[in-house]
Amino acid sequence: MNRKSRVIVRRHRNEKYRKQFLAARVQGGGGSIGIWRTISYHGTGLHQLYEGRLNRFGYIDILENALIPSRDLYFTENDEWYLQQDNAPCHTAYDVQDWFDENKIKVITWPARSPDLNIIENVWAWIDRYLDQYACTTLSQLKDKLTFIWNSVKVEHCQNL
Repeated sequence: MNRKSRVIVRRHRNEKYRKQFLAARVQGGGGSIGIWRTISYHGTGLHQLYEGRLNRFGYIDILENALIPSRDLYFTENDEWYLQQDNAPCHTAYDVQDWFDENKIKVITWPARSPDLNIIENVWAWIDRYLDQYACTTLSQLKDKLTFIWNSVKVEHCQNL
């Protein structure tokens, strides 16, 4: 995973290709996946993995197949809850805004480029540290480990955030 837990190694020129200073890589990058996840005070919700770039149509599909079931898992019709998301283009598309209106979902207005305010960033950091323990060499292994790690996030961890 290429996130904030990146390690930088300083070495002398004659140490450039020593095994202890090299990171194994899959030829061609091995591909990539995107992860859509949700958390609340009540714990982790459903998640959805996707390949490629996410557009408004894929995002609406995720909202229908992961957000709605997650909402139904933790909230009743009488509970008041809000969705917090960043300002990715697929999140702010007119079709997506219309979908929120049709489904009566209240979205928090969120400042651009402000990931430090989002509590899920703490969960991502925890997942990154946990994922570093595994040597995933295929997308399938990565998907399996991410799902396993996500399902191991404790309710207490979410409540502390």
